[in-house]
Amino acid sequence: MVDSGLISKKTRNRFREFLVGWIKHDIKMIFEEAGIQCDTKHQPQYKGERRCLVEQHYHTLDFTNQSDIRKLLNAYQEVIVRSEKIIPSDSNQDKTKSDVQELLTCLKDDGFDYRDGKLVSSLISGNPAMNGIRNLAGTIDSHYLNQQINRMVTSVQEDPDLAIGTAKELVESVCKTILEERGEDPGKDDLLKLVRNTCKSLALLPDDVSNAKKGSETIKKILSSLAQISQGIAELRNYYGTGHGMSAKANRGIQPRHAGLATGAAATLVSFLFETYLERKTKPISNLPEATDGSEPLK
Repeated sequence: MVDSGLISKKTRNRFREFLVGWIKHDIKMIFEEAGIQCDTKHQPQYKGERRCLVEQHYHTLDFTNQSDIRKLLNAYQEVIVRSEKIIPSDSNQDKTKSDVQELLTCLKDDGFDYRDGKLVSSLISGNPAMNGIRNLAGTIDSHYLNQQINRMVTSVQEDPDLAIGTAKELVESVCKTILEERGEDPGKDDLLKLVRNTCKSLALLPDDVSNAKKGSETIKKILSSLAQISQGIAELRNYYGTGHGMSAKANRGIQPRHAGLATGAAATLVSFLFETYLERKTKPISNLPEATDGSEPLK
């Protein structure tokens, strides 16, 4: 066991104390269902069978290992879900609510939020772009695209490689969807060319911005960076992401924060492209209103 890491000792201790009020059978089941073994030979220096039982399970974990952390989060998630279910019939509702809230506060301090019955990295839940991509999922009539979005959002913490690979696939899928909806052939170009073709179709290339527009140089820089985002995602996927075979000796040092960066960038790019596409459907480029200050309208 490594006694420091991604979930603080404060959080682990708080959950241990919370579980003192549970029956031993349920404690064992919570950990076992999460894939956490029990080291019965370990004799922790704590009073009470339940405290010792929790510590015996903790003792089999490496708190700096992503896989072990995911197992523990799954166990904590089930503790919270079960606790919330019994609150309405709990004779001491206020105390239970307070205790659960304290658990959630400890997890939040460690970088994890509880949303819709799931514990997820704050890299995702606190990222406006990722929240936007969830909203986007509701506007796309495609099971495949919605599946990609959900997979990307939920795998950052548990499977960073999968998140990065899915981020690239999502950008590809959205670009192809936009081009096909606009009656254009997406072809079989690489990701960088695909994004550029999509930007061209939507009149989002830097050359489409007139020098007469206020802040035109800044706008051009931002638009140029769109293609660079896609290039960066593609390169990162080639190093770490899923979707292609890798040597058994390949470096697998990717962390959730790296996946959070890649998926956040992909979400920002995809949201902007699709929102522009939706706007173009209701307000075609040729029908954009003229600016009142003599400059061209911002496309």
